[in-house]
Amino acid sequence: MKIESALLFEEEGFSKYALTKNKNDFSIHNMVMYGFPEVAAFIKSKGKGLKIQKGCLNYKSPLTANMDVFKKLFELSAQQDYMALVRKYKKNKK
Repeated sequence: MKIESALLFEEEGFSKYALTKNKNDFSIHNMVMYGFPEVAAFIKSKGKGLKIQKGCLNYKSPLTANMDVFKKLFELSAQQDYMALVRKYKKNKK
């Protein structure tokens, strides 16, 4: 992902979400999915037609994407304490 070409949302200086357009598809990068298995499980169960990776969802067109599923994904993601997870990993890295 090229940061300069991404629509990026950061929390306290850390990337949390990004939207990118690649040659063949669009991608939503959701870092919350890495640390919160319940968020990843939701999108894996509801994300029909998406190519799902660890923290990335690829889809062909916004016209074919299920915006209700994306909305719920971001609602679930926003409920998680992402910065507590970041601080934990930063502390363990020292």
